[in-house]
Amino acid sequence: MSQRPKVRGLAIALLVIVVGLVLQLSIVLFSGGAIGLTQLSLGLLAAAPLVGAVAGALWLFRRLRS
Repeated sequence: MSQRPKVRGLAIALLVIVVGLVLQLSIVLFSGGAIGLTQLSLGLLAAAPLVGAVAGALWLFRRLRS
């Protein structure tokens, strides 16, 4: 199997991770330190794809090295 789809998938997973981290940081910065229910729910919504992307990136990285 070609390595190209694996590398592309890893790049997409890393992009989702970076976007998720930026979103998490922007929620904290724009909340002014006081995190309410809305900010907490937005943070949890942003964390779900972030966790999936991290797991996918780790899986793809292990498959790429083998």
